[in-house]
Amino acid sequence: MRLLSLLSWRSTHRAPKFLERRREVSGEALDLAQRLRLPARQVEAAAMVAVDAIESGDRPRFDEALGVARWVAQRDGNPRLEWFSSLLAAGAAHLDGDVETASRLRMEARAVGDRIDAPGRLGADLFLLSEELLAKDIIDPDTIRPWILDDDAPELASPLGRAAMATAHAIIGDLDAAARNLRRVLRQFDPEASYLLLGTRCVDVALRLDLPDVDEELTRILTPWADHVAVDSFAWWCDGPVALALAELAQKRGDTQRADRYLVAAEVTVRPMGDVRAIRRVTKLRNQLGPSDAPATGTLLTDREWQVLTRMAKGMTNPEIARDLCYSTSTIRNDLSTIYRKLEVSGRPEAAARAIELGLA
Repeated sequence: MRLLSLLSWRSTHRAPKFLERRREVSGEALDLAQRLRLPARQVEAAAMVAVDAIESGDRPRFDEALGVARWVAQRDGNPRLEWFSSLLAAGAAHLDGDVETASRLRMEARAVGDRIDAPGRLGADLFLLSEELLAKDIIDPDTIRPWILDDDAPELASPLGRAAMATAHAIIGDLDAAARNLRRVLRQFDPEASYLLLGTRCVDVALRLDLPDVDEELTRILTPWADHVAVDSFAWWCDGPVALALAELAQKRGDTQRADRYLVAAEVTVRPMGDVRAIRRVTKLRNQLGPSDAPATGTLLTDREWQVLTRMAKGMTNPEIARDLCYSTSTIRNDLSTIYRKLEVSGRPEAAARAIELGLA
């Protein structure tokens, strides 16, 4: 009962503001599923851990969770679990820029999915196939045009489906249709359904259009979550740091100072993640903006992370910080892990010294 309640809570709290609590819940759910030896629940919980890890920019934890999912699926022999874990591995291969491996895993998943009539198999296959085309820079309109759906197609009931269609219209040069679909997506925004990924998908379309009001709206929506990474709820698609999308929007508006600040934050996140696609985008934008004078770390600590860092630098222990800020000790521990990543340090003494060195605390 405890496991089911954790999985239920986790699946209905996708908004970025719940990320830290989601990490705790996903970790506990995976631990319980392993202790109860329930393979399907183990794979489900491992996928949740992976999503929360990559959204936090924690690539090692992401890889560890995917390893668990693959091992359990192969050991159990359940074709439905093998299908799902292969899709997860394909998404991870795209992060590494290994399109050949991603394509092989997708086709393996498709073969299994077709055999067992897995729910959502066609959508998942199309999702990853589009990723392969984008990764290979195949933007020939004739390649995209067959994917264009009618406005009343069932697939477009989902905001993510509508955002994908806006992207397709933008690629083939039908900017009016792209703008129309983009505005509909903004009216459908659901903070409980792949919220950040939906926003960054919209940014990709907005960069191709001249819609200042839409640029402002997307900036407003995404700014509070600049230190997160945009990923879909199954970990099959990752759009990289939200800060990178904000940097691209700012550069489009001619606000180079803000673009540089967000790009610095994105640079700190993408390299430990090993996100090859995002690294290419970062490199392209950095070449356009030129060298930066901004500090390379600590630029996007959240308000609570500042509070935790300040108290840690004063010598307070995790339980003391938790009591002072009225959070759980595990939440403070997760905050410190994020702080170490952002400051590029390995522990408390280095974090305190780095913060003072940069004038951040």
